Amino acid sequence: MTDNLYLPDMPASPMFIDDDRVMSMEWQEFFRTLFSRVGGVTGPNSIVTLLSDVGEIFSTPISHDKNVSKELEKLIHTLQIQKDYGKRINELEKQLLILSESKSYDKKINELKKFTTLVNPTPQFVNANKLNGIESGAEINEINGDSINGRVLRYSILTIADGTDAATLECQLVSLWNGDSDGPTDNVAKGATTGNYTLDGVGVVLKVEATGLSGNCIMAFGTIGLNMSGIAGLTVYVNNSTNDIQIETYDENGVAQDLTTLVDTGTIKIMVLYLTST
Repeated sequence: MTDNLYLPDMPASPMFIDDDRVMSMEWQEFFRTLFSRVGGVTGPNSIVTLLSDVGEIFSTPISHDKNVSKELEKLIHTLQIQKDYGKRINELEKQLLILSESKSYDKKINELKKFTTLVNPTPQFVNANKLNGIESGAEINEINGDSINGRVLRYSILTIADGTDAATLECQLVSLWNGDSDGPTDNVAKGATTGNYTLDGVGVVLKVEATGLSGNCIMAFGTIGLNMSGIAGLTVYVNNSTNDIQIETYDENGVAQDLTTLVDTGTIKIMVLYLTST
């Protein structure tokens, strides 16, 4: 005895092939298979009775005052079900009731197709919101990767220009899609944190601090959107670093560039795609 009772594949064709409501061969085979799987007697008289009852129930529109439950109960009892299948057959009866709620049988059969198995009725604790296609809380922004809910995808552009003071930068982050933005931060100096930006002592590594983001940076990826530095083969390295976004630039030979010197010639813009913790 198995834990699951699998429904046969539902035929794609209409159940009846003419106005006299003659059941098609595909549907006859469906009910024969269903009959066999739930443990009914396989004698020809039982099969004939089953098909006859099905045809009788669905041969005419069912009025509101007709006792549909009794008709379906007669169909179910025709199957001569083994005792252990009682609860699962009750589930099947509920699904058959769907078919009797409307005069349009072919529309309702599509609803029955959604049910592929009748499972063991052991209580299962599930998220009611998910059953209804609704998510809430951290699950709204759930992104697979490290199995932690709440990650948020963001996209911004970082402009790096020449600062007012010598050997400094002017930096500005602007949201392109769900990203973070700030006003221009002038005079970002080497070896210091200025506003939401930190530049290392040699001007190579620039960080957008987590204080300027909506949450801690979990992942970051970037590409150059505008290059007016005069270095044709300029490339950019973007990654997360201890909750911040870290940016470095290199020439075509792989030599790290001092950003304060690089933007003396012209501005560069870096497109940054990143994940934050919230």
